[in-house]
Order: sequence, then C-alpha cells, then structure tokens
Amino acid sequence: MSVAVGKIPGVTGVKVEINLGLAEITLARVNRVGLRQIRKAIRAQGFNPRQALLSATGKLRQEDGHWVFQVSGNAEDLRVTGPVPRAWAELAGKPVLMHGEAPAPGRDGPTVHIFSIGP
Repeated sequence: MSVAVGKIPGVTGVKVEINLGLAEITLARVNRVGLRQIRKAIRAQGFNPRQALLSATGKLRQEDGHWVFQVSGNAEDLRVTGPVPRAWAELAGKPVLMHGEAPAPGRDGPTVHIFSIGP
C-alpha cells in the first residue's frame, strides 16, 4: 500500500503499521491530493480505508444549508458534520487552517468533523 499511495503526486511520505491498521500519509505543503484519491489507492491495494485525521488549508462556506470545507488546491469539498460555532462562521470565505477527522467513507460523500479552525 505504501508504494501505491507514495506514487500519488504530492505525497511526500507514507508510513504503514499493518498490524495496527494505520497509515500516516504526509503531503507536500502545496499539493492537489484529495481524500478520495488516497482512499481509492488504498482500496486498490485490497484494504478498506477508515477514518482519517486531517490538517488542511482551505475555506469554510455554506452550501444548500450545510457547512462545507473546501480544501485548497483541489476541488474536493468536505461536508462539515456537527455544529459550527459563530467564531468559525465569521471566518467563512477566508483562508483557514483546519484540523479535524473524516470518518470512514459513507454514502453521503466525504465529511469532516472539525476540531479546530483558525486563520
């Protein structure tokens, strides 16, 4: 799996702990790698992707009554689950750094539960 994921342009490092079912994937500071792309590469190697801890730059916005985090550098949107505090809402449309967790893939597309967000 580490070789397949490591071949994705923008991936700078992959550390796999097979016995623990964990992979640590490091991306270049500027990249176009999306969560779907990484999960597809993991599936192609016969593994089931699970939740992912994320740190990403992007913009928070509302779309169809839902909060969405758009990752900088690619067109991948992550629907935000859970509440969005007013302080975060005030950052809508501005570049921010987000830390959060994307649960295992589901039928609703990629989602993220944001732990923290800031300029």
